Amino acid sequence: MEFEDLEKKLNRLPRASQSRPADLKFRFKLFSLKLRRQLGYWRSFFNLKFLPMKLVIVAIALIFFFTGTASYAYFSSNVTYGKTLYSLKKTMEEIKLSQAKTPLDQVVVYTDLAGRRLVEAKTLMAKQNQISRSFIPAAQAADREIANSNDPLSITINEMINNTNKAIKVSEKITDTASAEKALAMIDQSENNQNEGLKSIAEAIGPSAEAAPVVAQALDETTANNVKIKNNLDQAKIKIQNKEKVISLRIKTRGEEDNDKEKKMEEEEKSGKTEQIKTDLNNNLGEVKTKIATIKAELNQAGVPALKTEKLFGRLNEKLSQAKAALANNNLRQANGLIQSLKSLTNNAKHFLKQKEKDILEKSEAKVEDENKIGAESEQIEKSSDDDWENQERLITPTDREQREGNWEINYR
Repeated sequence: MEFEDLEKKLNRLPRASQSRPADLKFRFKLFSLKLRRQLGYWRSFFNLKFLPMKLVIVAIALIFFFTGTASYAYFSSNVTYGKTLYSLKKTMEEIKLSQAKTPLDQVVVYTDLAGRRLVEAKTLMAKQNQISRSFIPAAQAADREIANSNDPLSITINEMINNTNKAIKVSEKITDTASAEKALAMIDQSENNQNEGLKSIAEAIGPSAEAAPVVAQALDETTANNVKIKNNLDQAKIKIQNKEKVISLRIKTRGEEDNDKEKKMEEEEKSGKTEQIKTDLNNNLGEVKTKIATIKAELNQAGVPALKTEKLFGRLNEKLSQAKAALANNNLRQANGLIQSLKSLTNNAKHFLKQKEKDILEKSEAKVEDENKIGAESEQIEKSSDDDWENQERLITPTDREQREGNWEINYR
């Protein structure tokens, strides 16, 4: 007998007087029986008798799901900025950072986070390579500068630099010399890894990519910071050799120096020194133009085809035009930012070339260096010869000199 027929026949029977709750209970049981029959294998889940056990099973399954997801989010380099699980990854990193109680522990975490961002940047580079290498026309120049703030690769690289700078700042709180040496060694290694990684990213994305200015500035910052870290590391080693247990670190990062310059410019603007700022910026712009011309001449002399450097100089000239326009419109802060970006791009121009072009340039530079070295050695030899001649002349007596000059006169005749 089908349940539909049973329900119809039951509806035709005289209704017994029963309370509302009893009626609802009966209907619920009938509905449950119907569902169990229709769902077949899954009907056991509607058995109230085993409900507690089923809830435990579901809870365990959820725990495995979320812990597995969290582990994947935390350890996977494919979970990058903009991905669904990235916020979960960041939350877990913050938890790890909160557990670092000492400055040395915090340096360990910050350098680890910087390394994570570098790996993520390489992943983004690989995924976005084709898009990043596409040349954006000069008409979209202003839009591109805004786009940099939303570009996943740019954001990831900036986060990497910020984590490194935080590690540097935290290291200043360390007073124990041995711990300071460990912290500085970790930061030094991290900076070296970042510098090499950024060079490979620069080569892969090319100069016309959205992230190119950010990569160039990050290269400048890691290079500048690395020098300061090495100096402090050398001091720490000397103190350890001298058995000095206390050290005082003060490391001014490149980012802090840039902020100081920005504040100084702001103060000068407020005090009415606009013309002086404009003059300084024009001088800086002139230096950049000279450097661009020098790079172009070096590449031409090295035999790098113009087609291979078209994007590089297209980007540099585009930023140069933007900086000129900003100065003409008295947008001094914008002009300063563009000039700093130009400086970074020119400082690291060769890193944005492909390996073949870089090899040509490096061979040319090595050749020029050898020629300069040979020239310097020749000058040194000539100088030594002149010095020897002068020394010999001082030792000759007047009688010997007269006799030598007499011999010259006889030979001449």
